[in-house]
Amino acid sequence: MLKKLRSSFSKSSSTVGGSTKSLTSAPTPISSTPTPTSSISISKQLNRARSLYNEGKQSYDEENYENSFQSLREAAQIQELSLGKYHKETIQSYWQLGRAACKCAEPMDANNSSIKSKRHTVLQAFQRAARMAEGTFSETEYTSMLQDMKECYQEATFEDLVVVAPICTSGSVSGGSDNQSVSSGISHRSSASHRSSSSHRSNSDENAYRKVHNDPMKHMLKVLELEKSGDGYVKKKNYRKASTIYGQALQLQDVLVGEDSLDGADIRCKLALCFMHTNCQPQARRALQMAYTCFVANVGTEHPATLGAVARMKKIAMSSGTAFSTKSMSIVSVTSVTSSVSGF
Repeated sequence: MLKKLRSSFSKSSSTVGGSTKSLTSAPTPISSTPTPTSSISISKQLNRARSLYNEGKQSYDEENYENSFQSLREAAQIQELSLGKYHKETIQSYWQLGRAACKCAEPMDANNSSIKSKRHTVLQAFQRAARMAEGTFSETEYTSMLQDMKECYQEATFEDLVVVAPICTSGSVSGGSDNQSVSSGISHRSSASHRSSSSHRSNSDENAYRKVHNDPMKHMLKVLELEKSGDGYVKKKNYRKASTIYGQALQLQDVLVGEDSLDGADIRCKLALCFMHTNCQPQARRALQMAYTCFVANVGTEHPATLGAVARMKKIAMSSGTAFSTKSMSIVSVTSVTSSVSGF
């Protein structure tokens, strides 16, 4: 079904609400249970999130898109922790966040030290919503949402701040053999003023980037399809094959939305688990460091996914007899890891 959806969204005119078969199940979640807190605290958080969501919607209707973006982003962050990422309200916030981002001027997050391109900001929000909604929304709701995302993206204007480094590197994923590798794309953000320093990039790299972003809905669904395929191999305990599939998903993921997306971090946690099962502890540790950095930056230290990354890092440290500290996880930046570590 995912292949049919990708095919339909590659066409310039696609219909919504046509008769199709049921969608397949969503990818295996890393964790969807909120951190336990008092009911009063959760109630306050939910009221705050709903108020922010309504403020965001109102600002959008008033064409105050920057305020809309800020309100919706805060609402989504609260809902990630209090409701979980698979809740309909969380999904709705990410969907509307992407719509608001489509209308904002560049650069996004002007007051933030980590400036993302508008294109990546839009697609990260849309992907978060689409990835979680597949197992939550009805088929009609899901297809309608994807169509709306596609139309919003096509109507948006972008100053492309993203340049693409060589697409593929490889590294061993097996315990003692080098005959199996995981490939993954490595993308780097850069301002337009730095474009001249990127003249060494091949035309194939540029073409790959343009191809992905000419039809992002199709490639978002392809990432989801690959992730679910990897999940299937994990269930069969074929961790080497799963790591290869997850690597392919990340190759496309990083070109599509950058290395610092929550969904990319989720997949890296799954990849790390495969590395742990194939006795590749250094690769697992680096994958978890990347995921941890992303989780902390986007959803904080108490989110279940963040705590899950920490727990797995502790397990690796115990198995190797080394000391563990979360400080050692946070000092590794996404860029430094992706530029120095092959395999993911």
